[in-house]
Amino acid sequence: PCVFTSSSPTSSSSIACPSPSIRSSASSNSISSSADHSSVCSCHSPPPAPPHKYPTQSLKICGTAVESSADDRSRRWNEPGVGGDEFRRLQTGWSGMETLVRLKLRPLGVWTTPWQADSLLGALAHAWSHSRGPQALRGDFLEPWLAHKPRFVISDAFPGDSLPAPASLPLWWDWPEDCRKDVKKRRLLTTADFRRVQDGQRPFLEKPSASSHDYVRLRNTISRATITAGEGGELFEVPFSSLSGVDDHLTIIARVFDGGMDVLVEALGLLGRTGYGADASVGHGGFEIDGHPTPCHELDDVSGADGFISLSTFQPAATDPTEGFWRLFVKYGKLAPDFHASAVFKRPQVVLAAGACFHTGQHPKPYYGGAVGPDRLLSTYARSALSALDVHPVQAAFALAVPLKWKSRNGHRQGHLSKASETETP
Repeated sequence: PCVFTSSSPTSSSSIACPSPSIRSSASSNSISSSADHSSVCSCHSPPPAPPHKYPTQSLKICGTAVESSADDRSRRWNEPGVGGDEFRRLQTGWSGMETLVRLKLRPLGVWTTPWQADSLLGALAHAWSHSRGPQALRGDFLEPWLAHKPRFVISDAFPGDSLPAPASLPLWWDWPEDCRKDVKKRRLLTTADFRRVQDGQRPFLEKPSASSHDYVRLRNTISRATITAGEGGELFEVPFSSLSGVDDHLTIIARVFDGGMDVLVEALGLLGRTGYGADASVGHGGFEIDGHPTPCHELDDVSGADGFISLSTFQPAATDPTEGFWRLFVKYGKLAPDFHASAVFKRPQVVLAAGACFHTGQHPKPYYGGAVGPDRLLSTYARSALSALDVHPVQAAFALAVPLKWKSRNGHRQGHLSKASETETP
């Protein structure tokens, strides 16, 4: 059995976990961020919450009032959250079918960790584990991931109603010289422009109604030996972001299968209360679900599609298409605090940013990518240390795919990469 130890300034506890475990983790660290709590222990079942001694209050999530205890808001990640009888399963009315929906999240402040799909999936699984326990985690998240049949696949979260600009945008059309620099830097499109690209038409490059603004906060380095700052004052930067513009929400597109909507909405509600990503303990990453999920089947309505655009940060599977355009970057992730203290770092993961597009030659599948296992996720030392505790981390790196008409350029046949595109995209 593995032993999970939790501690706080006032108390500490150890919980023996007798059951075999499969753990899930999702890196929330890009090159510019540095903390991650999205790993999940499937063998850890938090101790049951004590009977409520405080008055209850109404928590509104997705338009549904849910009774919860007032003291739940002060709980940390390593303590039991709302779950079981305390948190009734939300009834959204979606079940038994594949559907594409749009969800709006209203941030309650700034955030540190980028809203990338793989990090979000890991954070949702972590919240689900602490609320519902290890069996629900395995049944609703881990086993479907490992079987390559997820109950839902989500996109990154985008400001306002915008969607990612495809990586092929600078290369598929001959742009006027005065706007080429803007096209090359463009990362977001309005929904109308995105639909034009899907149909093989050049977008108008309308300005999105919202964007994220990046800031930097300076912090002081504290010596663990003296609990003071150095004489010279060693400062370091901590990045964080917030919304700017007319719209005050983030948009997530989700492709949901076989009744997974209730799990997705409830897990998002749990995560919003505790906070997403780094510095959640000081209020970063909190959000509320704004309204009900709404269908967006128009994103799938592309006749003659023979390619796809990924709305997610993902890692392609070995059998995925390889002919396309993309932007890649490296994530340097960590496992969650409840893992082995000396084996916390993941291997650097090369991932493709949202907006990657590929030629499939036929109508695309609903999603691509897959789950990253311990052999690719961890170093030999970390894998051995965690295997001794019967811990096997998994990272979900799925891509939500929407269809696209693959466009020929400068007389080349469809799907052929010109020399310019080979230079532009690794």
